[in-house]
Amino acid sequence: MRGDAARTDGQPLTAENTVIHAGRRIATAEGRVLDEEGRLIAHATTTCMIV
Repeated sequence: MRGDAARTDGQPLTAENTVIHAGRRIATAEGRVLDEEGRLIAHATTTCMIV
């Protein structure tokens, strides 16, 4: 899937992150990018193995 660049017209973007789960070996998190009006621009999730 190919996404287009977000047009901000000079307005600031806000990045938020949340740890969904942090266990002994696996952690899951998500990130969101919002425009000035709180509209979702981008969303991502990750699962990481802790070694």
